[in-house]
Amino acid sequence: MRSQIPTGSLNTKLLLKTLVAFKNGDFSAKLPNAGTGEAGKIADTLNDIIELSNRTAKELERVSKAVDYVLRLARWLAKTLTGH
Repeated sequence: MRSQIPTGSLNTKLLLKTLVAFKNGDFSAKLPNAGTGEAGKIADTLNDIIELSNRTAKELERVSKAVDYVLRLARWLAKTLTGH
């Protein structure tokens, strides 16, 4: 469970650490629950962006594997049908 930051305050060092980790592909990086107010909205929004990026990356990986399978199948089929 995430720790609570006092309402209205945002730990900029933690924000930077989270942003750098996210930039480097660490989708587990999250800001702690910052309560209400602007700090809370910033934390929630960044955490939502990280989660959405994580889901997008997983979907791209899934699609990439499917495309790779179809291409390998098409090559095999072309080779089989042409006898080459």
